[in-house]
Amino acid sequence: CVGDYHRTHRFSPPLGIGDHKQVVEIQCQREYEGKGAFPNFIAAGVIDGFEEDARLMPPGEPGSLRDLLDCPQLSGIFTWSRGGGWMGPYIKDELWCDINTRVLVRWAHNPATPTGELVDQVLAELGFAAEHRPAMTELLDLSAKAVLCGVTGSRGDIDTLWTRDEFFGGFEDESPYMTRSVETLLATGMVEATLAELDEAVGIWRRIEELAATIGHADVARLAFIRTSCTYGRIYQEVIRAGWTVILLGEQGTRSGTIDAGRIATALGDYHQAWTDWRELSERPECPTLYRDTYCRYVTDQGMEPEPGMGASVARYEKLFAPSVSAQSAG
Repeated sequence: CVGDYHRTHRFSPPLGIGDHKQVVEIQCQREYEGKGAFPNFIAAGVIDGFEEDARLMPPGEPGSLRDLLDCPQLSGIFTWSRGGGWMGPYIKDELWCDINTRVLVRWAHNPATPTGELVDQVLAELGFAAEHRPAMTELLDLSAKAVLCGVTGSRGDIDTLWTRDEFFGGFEDESPYMTRSVETLLATGMVEATLAELDEAVGIWRRIEELAATIGHADVARLAFIRTSCTYGRIYQEVIRAGWTVILLGEQGTRSGTIDAGRIATALGDYHQAWTDWRELSERPECPTLYRDTYCRYVTDQGMEPEPGMGASVARYEKLFAPSVSAQSAG
């Protein structure tokens, strides 16, 4: 897609244009969307189109691999199966990246095959019995929706670089992508719509977690990873929802003078509880490494270094609104 491997960015316009042969590169472990620490099934969206493409793509232009099948320029795909980004989260099992890669490779060999059949073949190949494959398929499909609602936003008004690798941005000078996104949402009156979508994402992750509890697998270590990584995804989303709620309502209240103390107090409690739950989850041996509450900047020859991010912003609003929040909590 345009810009990098982001949701809510349009399909790459140069594909299918020109006289030279083209190989489409696809990232299967995406640094803006968890890096395989939780399910994030992008293969179906790349093959058939993502749900947001109806808004993003001009009529008649290709928006998926299937749309390119009749283009003489298309000569293959290249899967970036692992890698992407600079740091964590670091995973103990490649399952979610592997599923993306295997589905894409099978499609490349049999592009006429419906994607659902390819998914079923891959799950069978990975040892999932027939009775567990429907739940796995639903889980995978829901993961794509969860990431759209909970990380990038379906409208395209949140800069997808607000989070990357193991870092969360904040409303800070050192975190320009989230800062610009917050400004946009405040200016366009989209705060409540954004918070509603974050609520939806948490609900989707709860369903994913429920599905994971019903799935069986002969490999005990892999089964533990499936369940832990789905819980990881739910807690990840709870951190995001609570952090964005504090920041959006906090900045909105700062500017308007009307403080929604009750919702801010609830979000602050949710934020701290989610981090506590996440740290407890990290004690499981199969758990991926955790995110940080800082953002990052790239330093030549040194990689990513931390900068103030979500944690600094939440702490600032918590201190700023402490009397109102305390009164609300006491009431």
